[in-house]
Amino acid sequence: MARRNLEFNIVIFARADDHSNPQVDQIRGTRILYQSESGCRRSEHNRQTRRCRQNMDQAAHERSKTREHALATTARKRAREHIQHARAGRYRQKGSSPEEQRKAIGIDHANDLKSARQPFASESAFSPRSEVYHESVSPADSSRRIGLARTLSKLGYCSRSNAFDLIRAGRVALNGGICRSPEAPVRSERDRIEVDGRELAAQSKVYLMFNKPRGVVASASDEKGRETVYAYLDQALPWVAPVGRLDKASEGLLLLTNDSEWAARVLSPETHLDKTYHVHIGAIANAALVNSIIKGVRTDDGSFLRAKSAHVLRGGEKNSWLEIVLDEGKNRHIRRMLTQFGINVLRLLRIAVGPLVLGDLPKGASRPLTDEDKRALDRAMKQA
Repeated sequence: MARRNLEFNIVIFARADDHSNPQVDQIRGTRILYQSESGCRRSEHNRQTRRCRQNMDQAAHERSKTREHALATTARKRAREHIQHARAGRYRQKGSSPEEQRKAIGIDHANDLKSARQPFASESAFSPRSEVYHESVSPADSSRRIGLARTLSKLGYCSRSNAFDLIRAGRVALNGGICRSPEAPVRSERDRIEVDGRELAAQSKVYLMFNKPRGVVASASDEKGRETVYAYLDQALPWVAPVGRLDKASEGLLLLTNDSEWAARVLSPETHLDKTYHVHIGAIANAALVNSIIKGVRTDDGSFLRAKSAHVLRGGEKNSWLEIVLDEGKNRHIRRMLTQFGINVLRLLRIAVGPLVLGDLPKGASRPLTDEDKRALDRAMKQA
């Protein structure tokens, strides 16, 4: 830049009638050459910028096309399923013919191909209100229908993932016919479900309190072959699912039930059901740490973690015990929160969920909730 300014000043101060001066001509030629080279570099930079923008636009276009293709594929699949049901005469109501029922839900043979080709089908055409598959079901009741795999789980027969495998293997019959669609809509109160030829009936609701030992996985199965909570349960029990999770290194109170709706209420963030933990840490706890736990901290992944309350139970020369109460449950909540303060968790026990206290229940043991336990927990959820 300094060289360019120098050449410019020399040319400006040259006399107007000094055009024949060879030195001035040489200086002017140098300046023109410099400007030409600079212009070439700018042009090349602009071309590279345009190519980069074109590549970005093309990539965005490809992503958009992929998304549109996925949406269109889903819409066509749903349209074909409805068409197949219509042709099979499954859309029926008392007092209406198959053709009338097809028209009532917006599907007729004249528009079958057109509906299947629509890339973005209207959601209203497939609303639960219009899905009527059996004579005993009316449109008003159809909103209460759920998928077949979820129904097997709600009936307490198996987990939802196991139900998917059973259905796809052709071992599940719905109203007398083999059904291979895990999402097939079902009304468990009226539809007949059979597994391996045996009709399923609704299981009685089971609510258990379990004292999970350390090192046990709280899941139905583990791909690594680790021990699960089901190894400690009575095999005569109907299938039950853990209500929430305790990670492998944690221990203490874990609820299990086959009442999925009740479990969802317990876990709902809107319920704000208190969960109390005793935490053994490798540090001396003080008031500043307790206040920081309650105030909350932002983790490296952007999550904000806090406790509803906390206080020191007891302390030693190197370690301390804290009681921490959470009214929300995030993955490894306490461990991640204390890690941000540079504190190592040596032991973590859940001792209470709402008004339910673990008490003196031995490790690896379980017991049914009493009626009073169940009512107390239900009251706590209503008051929250």
